[in-house]
Amino acid sequence: MADRPILFSTSMIRALLDGRKTMTRRIIKKQAALDAIAVFGPDFLLKPGNSDLLKYSIGDRLWVRERLTQRQMTNFLTGDPTSAIVAAYVADDADVVNHYGFNICPWWDHPGKLSSIYMPRWASRFTLTVSGVKVEHLQDISEADAIAEGIKKNAFGTYPVIDEDAGLTGLSQTPRGAFGMLWESINGPSSWSDNPWVAAYSFDVHPTNIDSMEA
Repeated sequence: MADRPILFSTSMIRALLDGRKTMTRRIIKKQAALDAIAVFGPDFLLKPGNSDLLKYSIGDRLWVRERLTQRQMTNFLTGDPTSAIVAAYVADDADVVNHYGFNICPWWDHPGKLSSIYMPRWASRFTLTVSGVKVEHLQDISEADAIAEGIKKNAFGTYPVIDEDAGLTGLSQTPRGAFGMLWESINGPSSWSDNPWVAAYSFDVHPTNIDSMEA
């Protein structure tokens, strides 16, 4: 087992907050893993002793990195803005607090939002425990897995796609279609049609910092 960081877009953080996301797919990039698939098939990567071919393994704890922003602190008595600048999570504007429960001034030196890749471990508020792994082509995702990825149905029976990080809004008739649109917004044009090999990780969500959990 290992502790590793993992990045999620703002829309996927909202899915975690709503309890809708229990799965994520990551492109397999290691050439040794791709060579093994070509010779022995995808299940070879799941055999004991081959865990180093994939990015994560069952039992790993993943601390989630997400986008942060700056905003003015409000006066808790009047509700008026003050001159103090504090940190907040982009997904829901919740305060970023330290180990003592206090919001602090941002540690980055430019205004606006901070990319998730720069978020430190102590500021992470979600820990994911990997509970399952499978290897498949991206387009082999099932409708059920697309829903587990965080895709949801609206009141009209269709599946909206929103990725504010990339400025995408769309609509699909199926969970798979919505997931494909979201995948391309995150991974770039043609990334769905390229149909790469991916590792699909199932996980349990713990809404707490990794260092607050028992090892």
